[in-house]
Amino acid sequence: MQKWIISAVISFLVRQIGKYGEGLDWDKVKSDVHARIDDLAPKSLSGLFYDIADNVLDVFKDALSKPDDLVSIAQSAASGDFSGSCNRIIDIIAAAHPDSCAALSGLKSLLDDDKKPDEPTT
Repeated sequence: MQKWIISAVISFLVRQIGKYGEGLDWDKVKSDVHARIDDLAPKSLSGLFYDIADNVLDVFKDALSKPDDLVSIAQSAASGDFSGSCNRIIDIIAAAHPDSCAALSGLKSLLDDDKKPDEPTT
């Protein structure tokens, strides 16, 4: 369940970076993530999931503090290059926070999922 929350938070964040770039409001992102958690998770687990999400977002906020990094990620995301955005973020976080296993494994999980072929629909 923790892996799912981390992947969902990172996926949401990448889309927000693509949408807002340098104008990203980190407090708004946290608030929106909490609202999504409220919609998806049982109330008894919300506090735990808030903590996980906030920790991941704090690592990202710190690692992505350079406007040039946000712009390059935003450009990749806006052009539809989700894998490129994630790979750029992985490089930045690995350099800034090599001990942040949760954020890095969540990104790598997203990339693995993105490479899988779509399930056929019947």
